[in-house]
Amino acid sequence: MLALGLAIALLLVPIALGQSFWLRDVLRFTYPQKEFLRARLLAGHLPLWNPHLGLGRPFLGMVQPAVLYPGNLLLLLPVPLGLDLFMAAHLFVAGFGMRAWLLRLGSDEIEAATGGVLFALSGYVVSMLAGSGAYLFGIVWVPWILFAQALKSDTPRGMRAQAARLGLLFALCFSAGDPQAAYFAGFACAAQALAAGSRRAIGRALAIVAGGAALAAVIALAQLLPGLEVASVGRPGGVPILDARHFSLHPARLLELAWPGAFGTPYSPDWFVHALVDEGTGQSYQPWAAGIYLGLATPWLALAQLTSKRRRNLDVALAALGLFALLLAFGEHAPAWRPFFRFVPGAHLFRYPAKYFFLTTLCLAALGARGIRAVAEAPLRAMKAGLVVLAIYALGLALVSARGPALMLALVGRLGAVAPSEAGRVVRERACYALAIGLAVWLPILLAARGRLSARRLELALAAVLMIDLLAAGVPLMGFTPSATYRARSPIAADLRALGFGAAGPDRLYRPHELTLGDGPEAPLARLTLQSNSGTDEGINQLDAYDVFKPPAEDALWAGLRDRPGRLLQITSTRFALLPNGQLAGAHPGLIVRRHYPTLGASIVEIEGAAPRVYLAQDARPVKSDAAALLALAAPDFVPGASATIAFGEARRAAGRCTLTHYLPESVALSCRCSAPAYAIVSDGIFPGWRATVGGKPAPILAANIAMRAVPIPAGLSTVELRYAPTHFRLGVCGTLGGLLFALVLLFVDWRARRRKAS
Repeated sequence: MLALGLAIALLLVPIALGQSFWLRDVLRFTYPQKEFLRARLLAGHLPLWNPHLGLGRPFLGMVQPAVLYPGNLLLLLPVPLGLDLFMAAHLFVAGFGMRAWLLRLGSDEIEAATGGVLFALSGYVVSMLAGSGAYLFGIVWVPWILFAQALKSDTPRGMRAQAARLGLLFALCFSAGDPQAAYFAGFACAAQALAAGSRRAIGRALAIVAGGAALAAVIALAQLLPGLEVASVGRPGGVPILDARHFSLHPARLLELAWPGAFGTPYSPDWFVHALVDEGTGQSYQPWAAGIYLGLATPWLALAQLTSKRRRNLDVALAALGLFALLLAFGEHAPAWRPFFRFVPGAHLFRYPAKYFFLTTLCLAALGARGIRAVAEAPLRAMKAGLVVLAIYALGLALVSARGPALMLALVGRLGAVAPSEAGRVVRERACYALAIGLAVWLPILLAARGRLSARRLELALAAVLMIDLLAAGVPLMGFTPSATYRARSPIAADLRALGFGAAGPDRLYRPHELTLGDGPEAPLARLTLQSNSGTDEGINQLDAYDVFKPPAEDALWAGLRDRPGRLLQITSTRFALLPNGQLAGAHPGLIVRRHYPTLGASIVEIEGAAPRVYLAQDARPVKSDAAALLALAAPDFVPGASATIAFGEARRAAGRCTLTHYLPESVALSCRCSAPAYAIVSDGIFPGWRATVGGKPAPILAANIAMRAVPIPAGLSTVELRYAPTHFRLGVCGTLGGLLFALVLLFVDWRARRRKAS
């Protein structure tokens, strides 16, 4: 246990030295979401809506923010310490969950601890921790689910208690932010159940899993119902297959299992893996998982377990599941993924085939750990097999030494900025490293085969080599920045405030995704505050949000006015933009440069004529389709902030104004005065769950300007209030509380019965 905890802690040492996570989606997606969640929790509110992204997004219903996840208690610590500890804690959950599961399967402490290291420090898990976060928090609970399933239950009471434990863990896995993690857990549980032995045992095991999954669905209702509402609006038929196939794992990347870092050091200039992720568009991406390495000896140890006398039905089931998941991870590069996506229930709800490599990682880690004893019990056989493996590595080293540049160019296709000679040097160095690790694994096996090393010491030696190997491979996958960067305030944000940003209420900023900031002294702070989705702690609402979900109405507005960006910014109440200096020459006439940052290569511009966040539609134009609305929005006589299109509304003209009196994410209030019946416009996104009252009486909410909210108001003085609560949210809360109570009662009854029996 100490070795396992120490191995994980060593990878996280930078946090103790004043560093914080700073890489990919952690920076621009996970941390901004968690910061917003923390602020709302400290204010005493359950966050249901996030107004800072685009025209606003459902927050609880998005699932990924994991609003109801118990681990969020760590977020209440000061920023960024709470965020860093929240991230780091899940690596320990992963490692010790794997250890607990393997111990339950009958492995000894060395095997179990090594399995924890293989899983927690695997390239896939470390890549998710450092570069994504949101997709890690759910998968770390899968070994704990398998551990709970592996507990013995011989009585009906025990089976009910086991289903309750599974239900609680499945619900925890789902609420952590990645529903696909619970989907993966279902496959792993099915594989473990099918290895139970007799038909009766298999049926009983599957019944317990089904009962636990059903109970988990009830416990997760408070999260599940809002999530289904979001899915019904954005993806009623699931994920489109063209979107789902992105980030298919290229088969050539399996080379990394044998030669760690075969395509260069992740995130460094010599990393030439990008061409393998090109999906025919000519645009190269970073892969979904920056690393997939599992330890050089892990595949060979897994093979030793599968070919030994210690092999069990579960080992075969895990091997089959891991191989099948690998074929699915290949996505478009293998024929298995498309029929699976189309016909297997639930598969159409998730994207990115490379995510299935998690199951391969889980299965290989378990088999590799269990294979340590198989090698220790037959060291002579392992020594002979090791000689063959070393010979293969030696031949591979000779081949890449002679033909490395040509081989990598043929394998990858194009190397981008990396020269073929540099690619050849990289793969040659990694082949030398692999051969050295192979020798480090083989030498203790040789000593054991000659009787100079006991079986236990051989297990310890193999475990130590695996831990060191994975630690060395995991460090390049991590990315950190001084924690003080998160606590600092950007001078760009200060300049926006000086220009009046947010002085009269909530304001929006447009920052294009493709904007690449320079390397001047302001760059780190600018990236933090004005990175996509960031800056919400300073009240900066970003129009061009980096998000997995864009409401269809907002997407239609963007698509329709993409060729008229100035009008789009005016209609969406976007007063300021941060634009590349190269785009300013052909900018819209209504854009005025206010601040210039030569070292960043960008400037702050103000948009003249931008509509206020709330206003009275003095000229309301009824439309019956988005196409008609787009024509009206682009018309020369349409005045942002005074005109509005109203879907299936009435033509109304009135004089007057609306002023904002109260603005919180889930509640907005305004006071309006008009000369005739009119519409009050709120330039925030329209979405199911918003309710309006005028003078305390319910009023309808219509779609204004395709994607915004319009509330009809009478002549004279009116008070308009809008509140957001996901449909059936209260029903979901009642279901969650009822499910939790039911599970706890089942566990209490079982505990009391076992205590009586023991006494």
